[in-house]
Amino acid sequence: MTNDTDINDPETVVKINNLYKSFGKNEVLKGINLTLSKGENLVVIGRSGCGKSVLAKCIIGLVNADQGKVFLFGNDITGYKRKELNLLRSKIGFLFQSNALYDSMNISDNLTFTLQRREKGKSRKELDMQVEEVLENVGLPESKYMMPAELSGGMKKRIGLARALILKPQLMLYDEPTTGLDPITSREISQLMLEMQHAYQISSVIISHDLQCTRITANRIIALIDGKCYAGGTYTELARSMDPKVNSFFI
Repeated sequence: MTNDTDINDPETVVKINNLYKSFGKNEVLKGINLTLSKGENLVVIGRSGCGKSVLAKCIIGLVNADQGKVFLFGNDITGYKRKELNLLRSKIGFLFQSNALYDSMNISDNLTFTLQRREKGKSRKELDMQVEEVLENVGLPESKYMMPAELSGGMKKRIGLARALILKPQLMLYDEPTTGLDPITSREISQLMLEMQHAYQISSVIISHDLQCTRITANRIIALIDGKCYAGGTYTELARSMDPKVNSFFI
């Protein structure tokens, strides 16, 4: 049942009620219920193919649910048209596994490309100031005129994060943010995500297999098992669970 108090609460960023999604005979999500609060990092864990990425796509309207409701910033996005969704998506930042940088553009141009479309009329000086600020925040001020091919995997991940943050999103979606990184770089990226959460007061949904990333970034964790939010709690609470389905993630 929908809790109108939660939906209208300015502290509630995402609210999902009884969400179902199937692809043919494959039932992926089977009655998902969750809430993301303002300033919170929510990590979603689960086995490969369990529906974590499908859930993330439902949250932003890239995939339509078969049943249930998704509320973004208090808005029921069920049946929203593209224009309406795009207005809400302007408040959302994305960090993809691939980083999705434009190889033909230097880092400055990668960062300003979307910014120029979103905030038309800004001078080059104003854009440069925003680029320099966000590069400083992710620890790569010297990379402004470098090309993506000159960057390491960890540096590309930082630039991907910078490109999302430059739009000052209220909600961040991270899709396996540490995939392909060595343990040391993975820890650095996880720490950076935590620092950016505090610096920008961002709410985040983090899809991750990485226990180190989960431990560092999560305020709260949801274990997605058998298409449902099977268990939830802090890292310590779930790691100490006596339920073998939950405990297996932390072994």
